[in-house]
Amino acid sequence: MVIQTTDRTASESLLTQDGYALFYASLVDGQPWCSDCRAISDKVQKAFAGPDAPPLTIIEVGLKTEWKSQDNIFRGSPWKVSGIPTLFHVNEGAVAHRYEDDPDVIKKLDEIIGA
Repeated sequence: MVIQTTDRTASESLLTQDGYALFYASLVDGQPWCSDCRAISDKVQKAFAGPDAPPLTIIEVGLKTEWKSQDNIFRGSPWKVSGIPTLFHVNEGAVAHRYEDDPDVIKKLDEIIGA
């Protein structure tokens, strides 16, 4: 499966497309600025890179100053993301589950990998 990436132009339609949406730090020099996002980077690639992997859209929430702003688009409706990384599982056109804490995100990635 191909991993797609989008940014602040992300459409609400992502919340109706079956698969996963990962809210993630924007890249600086090829790496996410957020240490928690960097920590799961390899697991994300393993979980979503194979031919049988579920679809994934990585949504870059902005640089650190943009993300820290309470006006960041992803902090409000319909996203309501309070921390990154956050993983949404969309099933049958609706958000079936939100994985918002690092241990929950890591556990779900490990389930997808089969670890």
